[in-house]
Amino acid sequence: MKSKCWFLSFLLLAPAVHAAVSERDWKTPGDGLLTFDDVNNREWLDFEETFPSNFPGLSSEQRYQEVVAETAPGGIFEGFVPARISDVIVFAQSAGIDTTTLDFTTNEASTQHLIELLGTNSAPQFNQFALALLDELPNAGTPGRHSIFFRVLRQSPPSSQEAGLGFGVFTTGDRLTPGVMLYRQIPEPSTVILFASTTLSVLGMRRR
Repeated sequence: MKSKCWFLSFLLLAPAVHAAVSERDWKTPGDGLLTFDDVNNREWLDFEETFPSNFPGLSSEQRYQEVVAETAPGGIFEGFVPARISDVIVFAQSAGIDTTTLDFTTNEASTQHLIELLGTNSAPQFNQFALALLDELPNAGTPGRHSIFFRVLRQSPPSSQEAGLGFGVFTTGDRLTPGVMLYRQIPEPSTVILFASTTLSVLGMRRR
C-alpha cells in the first residue's frame, strides 16, 4: 500500500507539460467552448456564446450589460468575469503573441491559432478577425466601449499585412459584431496538489 501511495504522490507532484493555450470543454464533452491559459490558470469563453443570436433584439451595449448580469450566481455565465485590457494582454502573451507589435511574420501563426480557439466574427473581406467588448469604458466624451481585436490581415502588398492584438473603441456604426470577453479563474495547480497530497497522506495513515 505504501508503494501505491508513493506512486500516486509522484504523479501528482510531477511537473506538467505546458501548452500555453489549448481547447477545453464547457457544458458537454467535445463542445470546445473554452480556451485554457495554463500560464495564468484561466479559462476563456468562446465569443460565439455572447453573440446577438443568443441575446436577440439588443444593442451592443445592452447585450454587454445583459451578459455581465448573467455572470451572477444562477446566471448562464456564473463563475465568469468580464475581462479588462490588462487581462487580455497577459492572455495574448500566453498564446505566444508579441503584444508590442502587429508585425505579420512575428504574430501570424500564434494569432491565427488563438482566433481559431476563440471563434471568429469576421466576414471574408476582413480576413481573420475576432472582436470582443471589455469591462472598460473610454475617456469621458468618447462614445462606445473599449474593445479588443485579434487580427490576421493578409492584404497586398506585403507592407499592409499585420497580425496580433489591438485595442479600440467600439461604436454602433462598426461593421463587425463583437462578442463579450469573459474568463474564469481556476484553482492554482499547487493548491490542487497540496489538497491531493494531504488527502493521500490521511488515507495512508488510516490504513496503517
